Amino acid sequence: MILLLLFLLFISAGSSKNCDRFMDLSLVSHNAQNIKSTTNVEINPMRRQRALLEYEFNCSSTTITSLLLGIDVHTATNTRSLYPSVNVYRRSGNYYNAMSGSTRHIYYSTSNVSTSGVFEYQLIPPLSIINGDLLAVSQPSSDYSAVTINYLARSGISFMSSQEMALSSTQFSSSVSDATDKFILVHPITDGYCVRSSNSITASVVRENIFKIRRPQQMFYGYQYLYPDMIFSCNGTINKWIFGAIRRSGFRPLEFQIWHQIGPRSYIKTRFSSVTTGTKIGTNLYEYIPRNPLVFHENEMFGVYVPQFYLSVSVLYEQHLSGPVNLRVQTNQPLSTRNTAFSTVLYNDFPLVTVEYGTITRSSHSFTSSIKTSDATSHLIATSSHMKSSDTSITNSAFEYTILPTSTASVTQATFNSIITGSPIPSPTTLSTTAIQVYTSSLNIIDPISKSSSSIPVSSMASKSHSSSMALTTTPASSGLNFSTMILPLSISVGTIIVVLILVLGLLITAVACFFKRKNKNKTVKEATVKDIEDDTYATVDTIYQETCYTDIEEIYDEINEINFKGISAT
Repeated sequence: MILLLLFLLFISAGSSKNCDRFMDLSLVSHNAQNIKSTTNVEINPMRRQRALLEYEFNCSSTTITSLLLGIDVHTATNTRSLYPSVNVYRRSGNYYNAMSGSTRHIYYSTSNVSTSGVFEYQLIPPLSIINGDLLAVSQPSSDYSAVTINYLARSGISFMSSQEMALSSTQFSSSVSDATDKFILVHPITDGYCVRSSNSITASVVRENIFKIRRPQQMFYGYQYLYPDMIFSCNGTINKWIFGAIRRSGFRPLEFQIWHQIGPRSYIKTRFSSVTTGTKIGTNLYEYIPRNPLVFHENEMFGVYVPQFYLSVSVLYEQHLSGPVNLRVQTNQPLSTRNTAFSTVLYNDFPLVTVEYGTITRSSHSFTSSIKTSDATSHLIATSSHMKSSDTSITNSAFEYTILPTSTASVTQATFNSIITGSPIPSPTTLSTTAIQVYTSSLNIIDPISKSSSSIPVSSMASKSHSSSMALTTTPASSGLNFSTMILPLSISVGTIIVVLILVLGLLITAVACFFKRKNKNKTVKEATVKDIEDDTYATVDTIYQETCYTDIEEIYDEINEINFKGISAT
């Protein structure tokens, strides 16, 4: 009966959505593999104007709907404010003439960069073409352009284009062409299969070679980074960090962070993962699973602290250009929970970091675990962390839970209380609950968005499946005990009983001592945080770790996260 009730209550489904702006896993992996690699291929920005003789349109009429582009996106400034464009040339006798009204500029900014590394630009309105037309590309000086189209030299690929023309040119001779190895990274996408290439340059060939212009570089050491364009558009939890780096022998961890903006150019850190260790999963590619998933809320953003080179456990890398705006501050410690004015810089490099996350809806318990993949449309494939056997049972309750791969949980607190106590189930109501946390003694429902909690152990409620959501179900626990197997032998001596009692008493004394030490630890962390924990973060954590009964230093970081979250919730 309980199973049926829970199934009916949990039947509502949630939907996965791309709610972050982290780099796709495929691009992180590609860049990580190319750390410190060399190539003979030259990467250069285009100059002036060229007609792409490589592409012929063999349909009587069609439209170019989009362009596949190998570009670099820069931070736009007062002096860097120009953009490339394309237009159509039509033959008339021995000349090609630019068609009036066919110019389309290519606008990109740091707020809409491609997370996959491949840019497909939609032409609005589409360009109308007929058989025999040519597409031309115009590129202003790269020193003044916010977007630059690249070409590859010495790539071994032949590409036909016209001679360079002035940006203002509107005509060129049909008898002049330039067979060259300058592989211009542009490919037109049409309504039909109307593009014919002299050298078999397909969209797949262009897409493959676009990755060659992506170049990894070391991030600055001893800097706090903030990325205002890497904003979450939903509520959820980060279950896993994946990043490109080179391991070192230092002791200072990287710090992956979640920030909240509280005013113009003022931000406060709400959560962070201290990445002291990581599992290698590829060439210069690592994953780190936080002890407790990091809660993030809509409109919060990503930040990272990179320690000094000689202290850092890892050298973190980023992609040169084509990323979100970077705000940076040089500091010997990660910035913490206080108002901070960041220095604006002109860099827009892209950190080699991606996440596996779960989304949380306010009106229902919708858990979706997602990780971004390689293609240009940034599709999400649902994956999740391993279940821990110690997290999958409720020892003092009347049921156990199991994670199902194809449904979500939606239930009110009153309903759960009724199920647990056996009282009548009330009529359905809506509760803005965002997580379900299972303890060994009871089932508690917590809501970090409504500030009643700050920790959601999603990793303990995940399944190894490619589903978009999960649900909580129950199975009755055993209701009886077999006393025939519990009769103590009468031959147990009084001495043995005394020894057992002494051991139990010792454990009780140790437990009481640890209780007060942990209580003192909470006070110590809170005082250090309020005073200004960033002045001596690591010394504070080490001292607390040594003076308490905790065996895992990450519990100290969890406590700091708890205080940080309460601080931001109060504001």
